[in-house]
Amino acid sequence: MLPSNYRHRIRILEFTIEQDELLQEIEVEKELGYFWADIRTLKGEDIQTAGMEFQKNTFRFIIRYNPAITSNMIIEYQGQRYDIDEIVNDNLRNHTLTIIGRTKVGI
Repeated sequence: MLPSNYRHRIRILEFTIEQDELLQEIEVEKELGYFWADIRTLKGEDIQTAGMEFQKNTFRFIIRYNPAITSNMIIEYQGQRYDIDEIVNDNLRNHTLTIIGRTKVGI
């Protein structure tokens, strides 16, 4: 784990449902934090939805271990948001996490 590999800064967000003053349920974006990551491209997929084409890219984000990260969170990097598909504890040693993320389609 070379520190020089972790040169990309990502932000991890989670969405929770809260009630407002009118007792309506709203989805609230909360920031888990900023993390330094090593980012690698896996593959790209072309998706056609309702006659529109989108590019869906898959990335591998490698960060230091953090047990608070779950698969229902979102990664934000350079203005683009990525859904978390999979989280892998590398070698089960609690040193690094490999997060597989895909771009949100149509956003």
